[in-house]
Amino acid sequence: MRISHICFGACFSVLLMMASGARAQETEYSRNAIQAGIGLGVLEGKSESGSGLIYNLGYLRELDAKGRVRFNPSILFGGFRSIGINDARDQEFRLSSLGLDLHVDVARLGAFSLMISGGAFGALSRGMIGTGGDSNGLPQQSRYFSHFYIGGKGSFGLRVAPKKQSTSYELRPVSILVGNQGFVLGYPSLTVNFKIK
Repeated sequence: MRISHICFGACFSVLLMMASGARAQETEYSRNAIQAGIGLGVLEGKSESGSGLIYNLGYLRELDAKGRVRFNPSILFGGFRSIGINDARDQEFRLSSLGLDLHVDVARLGAFSLMISGGAFGALSRGMIGTGGDSNGLPQQSRYFSHFYIGGKGSFGLRVAPKKQSTSYELRPVSILVGNQGFVLGYPSLTVNFKIK
């Protein structure tokens, strides 16, 4: 099991315990929340392409009294491989990204709302490109790479935020990051937000 999976699982478990304990009491919550999420991403970069699990940890701040507008700095990280990409060389690499997002609820009905998001990011992709793929019969050698990308990102999805509860949920069927040097990352994700007292 990867170290990143273990770390994410431990953080997620701690957040769930905190939320469960908080639910047992009638508590007034602040406009601040801790965010944790998971998704399945497909990435295309300067020299790398692959798919894999990605994780999101962040901080969420409600900017208005009704919580319709939210500011969200976050860290996105994950591991990718060239599984399922037939014409690509064998690849294994990691992505780490720091992002700033603004989420807006465009329509709300009870605890449910449709949300859109926009923001900016900086990302570091590093790993190894091996042999394989279509080389036109030429010999290939493995090599390491490291690329830095900057760009913009956007998403849309469904948010469930029951009143008087410390936990809200976001299901985003599409999130996309587009940056320099041909960088594109797309993924669906499920995110849980835990309000802080």
